Amino acid sequence: VDEEIGMDGVHNLDTSLLKGRKMLNLDGEDEGRLTVGCAGAKICDIVIPFRRSECSGTSVTLKIRDYRGGHSGNDIQNQRGNAHKDMARILYALGKDYDIRLMHIEGGMGANVIAKDCTAEVIIESGKAAAFAQAFEEMGRTVGEEYFGNEPDMKIMAETGAAGTYDAMDAESTRNVIGFIYASPNGVQTMDRSVEGAVETSLNPGVVKTLDSEVRVSFQCRSSVDSKLIEMMNRLQ
Repeated sequence: VDEEIGMDGVHNLDTSLLKGRKMLNLDGEDEGRLTVGCAGAKICDIVIPFRRSECSGTSVTLKIRDYRGGHSGNDIQNQRGNAHKDMARILYALGKDYDIRLMHIEGGMGANVIAKDCTAEVIIESGKAAAFAQAFEEMGRTVGEEYFGNEPDMKIMAETGAAGTYDAMDAESTRNVIGFIYASPNGVQTMDRSVEGAVETSLNPGVVKTLDSEVRVSFQCRSSVDSKLIEMMNRLQ
């Protein structure tokens, strides 16, 4: 019934069967416990248009794999790695030393799932492709060390491909896509001021997709304060 994403089951419920006028939300996962409140949530899809142009160079496929992931509601406070954010971070940093042209970027299972995997293909000047691949893996190891063992299975890989002429995103579009994913907010934004240990406002960039002329990033936004949920979505837009 798509309870996690979209609530399609509820939307299609025949309400003529219901006699009550109020609903008690007992949403919880632990037997013997009743949940008395939960954060409101919305999915926010951000669309980043891009242009393609021909460029010459060597294809390099970049992979981030096997983060712990988790539920963006239950696990967001655990500060687990998000593969999309780390991919963009590394590409943004390497973009200062290399002319990167993005072919595509994608990953994630759902907006409400902390991204475990991300894949990107980039075009790099042929004489510099091997050095770029090595630099990507080296910075990936640095990022991994920052988790202090909390992402024990993470893998950072770069594979060089063929040299040729490619129809890649132009330089400006590449910067826009990488820059947005890198700079966008992620994780816990505010803790609840009245319930100790509870997250009030958070978000998760769960899915990244490259389509014909746009990259789409799907965020799961959550807050127990309606106005904060709106404010967070405004920041993304």
